[in-house]
Amino acid sequence: MKGRKFHQFFEGQNILNEILGFPISDLPYNLCWYPSAGFDFRHIVHFELDADDSKYKPAIYLMTDPAIELYSQNNLFPFHTDINLFESIDHSKKLTVKVCHQVYLKQDLAFLPFNATTFENGLLHDNFSDQYSGNVYFILAELTAFIKRRKVKIEIPIFYFTYENMDFLMNFLLPNGIQINHLIHVKDGSSYGGSGYPMHFIYQFRRQLKLKQVISDRDLNDPNVDLEFVQAQITEYFNFQQENQFFGRRNSVVSEEIYGDFQTIQAPLAGWERTRCVFPSDSLDRYQNFDASSRNSLFRYRTV
Repeated sequence: MKGRKFHQFFEGQNILNEILGFPISDLPYNLCWYPSAGFDFRHIVHFELDADDSKYKPAIYLMTDPAIELYSQNNLFPFHTDINLFESIDHSKKLTVKVCHQVYLKQDLAFLPFNATTFENGLLHDNFSDQYSGNVYFILAELTAFIKRRKVKIEIPIFYFTYENMDFLMNFLLPNGIQINHLIHVKDGSSYGGSGYPMHFIYQFRRQLKLKQVISDRDLNDPNVDLEFVQAQITEYFNFQQENQFFGRRNSVVSEEIYGDFQTIQAPLAGWERTRCVFPSDSLDRYQNFDASSRNSLFRYRTV
């Protein structure tokens, strides 16, 4: 990455260092993003324990979803200490919140997170936000698993952005040159109805994001993908940024340049290696889309 590492976009890095027990700057720049993640943390367990993906294991996990209150239990904050984020059916694997701390982006990023009325007719419905929307949470999770009869514990750093996906991509990732090595695209995330937009617009910027691996439940090179719709999505956001003078703000020049020569690509991952991939089954009931397709029909795409 040119410029700053991901942690440098936040205030209070000393607090992050204290939570981790070592400088967060020591972590490799290897990010995984799960748009519309909801309360689905299966991908973390997969990357941390699956032998086929061991050498591709991310160092930091990014997750986005504009509304998380619906995952609360007993009126508690969804990511309070000791809450289970994942538990396997046989109880041999468990992912638990060890520490959760709200963090803040530096003001010089000039990044305006979405609010309930950001988009009147498109990306974000007015009713799809809650008291946590627009915040960023740093979660230090602990994965406990039994491997060859030995109990292991792995600490995992997660940044959870309660932002809308396209706003996060177009107004934060792209303008600031943030590279995403791994992308998770499963049932377009939680699919609870906040955004009607599928995630295919992300692959149109795969070169800028430096994508190396994608895990999805669909054929991402499907010739039947509606590119006109994808183009309309991106054009709508481009117009939204122009109307709100986003391009005149600091750190937004790169995004304007990307829009200026943007062309949709029919098969953005053509030539990538495609194999099958299975996420572990979760016994929790807060994520309701665990059907056969989201468990067993995953594709893994990797650059050749």
